[in-house]
Amino acid sequence: MRFVFLAMLLTAFCNQAMAGWVQVGSNTNFNTYTDPSTLHKSGIKAMEGSKAKMLSLVDYITPVTKAGKTVASLKAMHEFDCRQEQVRMLYSSWYSGHMGTGAEVEGNFQPESWRPIATHSMEEVLWKVACSKN
Repeated sequence: MRFVFLAMLLTAFCNQAMAGWVQVGSNTNFNTYTDPSTLHKSGIKAMEGSKAKMLSLVDYITPVTKAGKTVASLKAMHEFDCRQEQVRMLYSSWYSGHMGTGAEVEGNFQPESWRPIATHSMEEVLWKVACSKN
């Protein structure tokens, strides 16, 4: 089972050369993108509530330091609880180059705990994209 999960993660990251990144937000520090083809929804009509998963990319205008190394972008898979307005990061990878290119500097493949979506945040923007009725 672990092998299957790892294979899925590697496939998701390797396919980014073909990703159709669409900019969904920006501020003075970074631009945020998502690839609509990675959006997967489940339980939309189920009693337990609806969930959505989507890959995002943060491209820093000026590279930042992570674990003592310079990084220019971050790819992350988020899971959203559309009804409860919560989010958690399932996995993430930091890259030395812009738009998820260059060497992988650091990766985190441990899902985070659920947390409320902060108002006026980039996660709120991503939540609106992932949980829209379209």
